[in-house]
Amino acid sequence: MSIAVEWDDEERTILHYTFESPWTWEEYHAAIARAWEMAAEVDHPTDTITDMRNSRLLPDNVFRHVRQSMVEIPESTRTVVIVGAGMLVQALLNILRRVYRNQDGLFFTAETLEEARELIYSRRETDS
Repeated sequence: MSIAVEWDDEERTILHYTFESPWTWEEYHAAIARAWEMAAEVDHPTDTITDMRNSRLLPDNVFRHVRQSMVEIPESTRTVVIVGAGMLVQALLNILRRVYRNQDGLFFTAETLEEARELIYSRRETDS
């Protein structure tokens, strides 16, 4: 599978996706289903890091597939940080933020995994 999902921390508070090109929408939806199952196994909110640094191309029909994920995202999700988002992913996020204003403060980007973790921890402190 070209998309892996696992816990980023021992406390099981951060889900970590790793995308490796090439990947398919079937793999994407399977990884999301697995991550949402994992999130349902814990009794606390979760955050997500989506590492796209090794994913150079997106399959066709990106808006349709990502839109579906945004509509179905679990309520327990606090923050989603996309690492290594290229210009296309950045543009897609900007469009989705405008369309789904109720999730405007949910999606962020970072250049590194460390920056993504810092952003998540910072937002947790602010929310406390």
